Amino acid sequence: MRTGAAILRYSKGRELKKEVAEWQAAFIFGYLGKFDDPESAVPEMKLCLTIDAYSGAVTQAPSNSLTRMKNIEAACGGIAERWANIQPPPNAVL
Repeated sequence: MRTGAAILRYSKGRELKKEVAEWQAAFIFGYLGKFDDPESAVPEMKLCLTIDAYSGAVTQAPSNSLTRMKNIEAACGGIAERWANIQPPPNAVL
């Protein structure tokens, strides 16, 4: 069994940057790898895609997706640690 996922991305009337598409595809791959279900298949990079709705370009998860996912987790962890001390911008709706 093979598994993967795709995200449809629209970048406000312009082509999605390849770097952004790669990060999103890497996130999909890393996120699918987090499921601890013995019956689910291991995700495949070729099946983890970002589809640019503007240009139709399809980007597969890059070969360094696991490293990128670790970077995403580290950044989110850093934000979570500091969240209580971050002041919202003026006129923010909370």
